[in-house]
Amino acid sequence: MSTSQADLLFYGNASIQQPNHITRYIYPALLGYPYEYMRMQRPENPENRTRPQGPGSWGEDGHTYLTISPATLPPPASPSAHESVSAAAEREKDHEHANPLGRAMARVSRYIGNTLLETGKFELEKDVLFFCVRRTTVVLVRGGGWLKERDFYAIRATEWRSMRPPDAGDGQGQARHDGWWERLQALYSAGSDRAFWSARENLSTLGLPAPILPWRWRGDVEEAVTVIREKVELEERAGDGCMVCSMKWFDESDHVCRLKCGHCMCIECLTTIVDFAGRGNFTPEEEAAGKDPGVKFWRCPLCKDINGVLRDRADIIAPDELPWWKWKICMRRLEKEAKDYWLFRLAACAEDRWSAAMPDDMDHNQIQVAMRVRIHYDDAVELMETIPIFVQKLLPFGFVEDNPAYTEDGISLKGALQRELLRLQESQKEFNTQELIRHMSKMAKRAMFPAVLQDREARLGNPILPPGYSDYSKFLAEWTARVCFLSPRGRSDLLGFLQKMRDEDWAWWKDERDVFFNP
Repeated sequence: MSTSQADLLFYGNASIQQPNHITRYIYPALLGYPYEYMRMQRPENPENRTRPQGPGSWGEDGHTYLTISPATLPPPASPSAHESVSAAAEREKDHEHANPLGRAMARVSRYIGNTLLETGKFELEKDVLFFCVRRTTVVLVRGGGWLKERDFYAIRATEWRSMRPPDAGDGQGQARHDGWWERLQALYSAGSDRAFWSARENLSTLGLPAPILPWRWRGDVEEAVTVIREKVELEERAGDGCMVCSMKWFDESDHVCRLKCGHCMCIECLTTIVDFAGRGNFTPEEEAAGKDPGVKFWRCPLCKDINGVLRDRADIIAPDELPWWKWKICMRRLEKEAKDYWLFRLAACAEDRWSAAMPDDMDHNQIQVAMRVRIHYDDAVELMETIPIFVQKLLPFGFVEDNPAYTEDGISLKGALQRELLRLQESQKEFNTQELIRHMSKMAKRAMFPAVLQDREARLGNPILPPGYSDYSKFLAEWTARVCFLSPRGRSDLLGFLQKMRDEDWAWWKDERDVFFNP
């Protein structure tokens, strides 16, 4: 590898608990240009792709894109005139390089600190497009304090792919999912639903409308309503914008959909409501009037008018949607387990002699407080893998390695919880459900010691924890506690459900009432 190529080696995939450099990516950003100059990159193959679904599925910070690089160099000396000259000289070398952004990222990411890359695509010359990137970097210096660098790069769109840095080739270099170029490319192309929602979130922050895109046609949605694609005068009942997202008609919203009740919503919000059609929840008046359509149905959010589905969602799930739906349906089943079926699981504990039998005169709340178990370590560890960790791994992050269940920090969390389970088994202490959930949640918080700059300004707004980790930590802690109450009889049907989800590569759950949604 030439010296020029070696200058570009960028490392990622590190743990937040070791000295690190965090790079955060924001797309799109206006970067001081007028909105009229911006050109949103078209997502990959929208005509043959399902409308992106599941915003928020990855957690409250899950739309954030980060690289965590290992900080392999000691902090530089404290700021001085000499250091400032050296930093300026390094930036000059960056711009003399064929790949100035690549050299700069390889250089700064080896120090403890933070970088923010804000980027957008602009037409800066007639018919000539540029990817523009503003880099802001803060590096910790010896003895405390920090140095800040700012730089700007305008890269012709035709040259963008040539900017991709080489792999180190030594097994220790950048993971291909975690390079700065790969992160930006994922956001530009919106190649995954998570990347799409990241860009949409940033557009919303800028106060800019999202472009309308030709996603794969959904007959079960569009044939159930009247879709209005051209700008027309809408009747007063339609209001000024979508009743769900409040986007203004035609200026901000996606296509307008008029429901049979006369109310309107945008096709994006309607698609979500149709996707979660279900059964049940009729009022006595609706039952008396015979309004049950006999199939899964959805309601107008405003007047609660009932609309039967034209086709069951499970019958038309496309291959690109299947991973997300498998995760969603599993999460629905776990939600039902924790809420509707938990007393049955506790009763099974008594049947299997994991706990004492409860008196018949106890109500549900008293049983949940009184039912106590000891930890069965081997069972709990096996069920951790089979239930919460398996379900988490179903969630598509775009890059598999971004899923917290696969990261070094997520694996460290699992190890900490398992060590605590072993300690609790040895102590022979007994817990009820909520006591054990609280205890494991406390242990999960103690498992993470992020090595980040504490100065808020020096963090550049970068998060302390990796995307999705916080929600995963809470989920894993709760279900690590709950599996301790799943005795052999109490776990069998849930394990059968998850085994089928593991084995079957199609949407088989159409008639599984345990996972129906409530319309």
